[in-house]
Amino acid sequence: MTIFTIANGSTEKDVEEFKALFKNYSKPEDCVRARINYSDPLPEPTSDPREFPLTIQTSDGILYCILNVTAGYGGEGPHAMCEILNICGFKFDKDLILENSDGEPVKFILEQTACGTKYQPIAG
Repeated sequence: MTIFTIANGSTEKDVEEFKALFKNYSKPEDCVRARINYSDPLPEPTSDPREFPLTIQTSDGILYCILNVTAGYGGEGPHAMCEILNICGFKFDKDLILENSDGEPVKFILEQTACGTKYQPIAG
């Protein structure tokens, strides 16, 4: 598996890098799974990238791990997360990401299936 760790210190830079990598290595139809794993504070950039707030897995063995995106309120970080998920072709209710979580973690999985996108909450 190829892992792209995207942790540039800002939401805007992380989105720019994701877009460039995705354009060169993947297509929306390649995306099979997104894991949203946001809690405050964000992990350190040196943490295991598979624990970053957003990971996107493709059918051809690429894992995109994006650090500077967030969820649980209507700010720049959650809008960036929605933008990345849209680029990847996931169909989802944006309120899952933009709705105020009152500081509680936002954790769920989106899986692409032949019937569309499947939502699955993550416990804990």
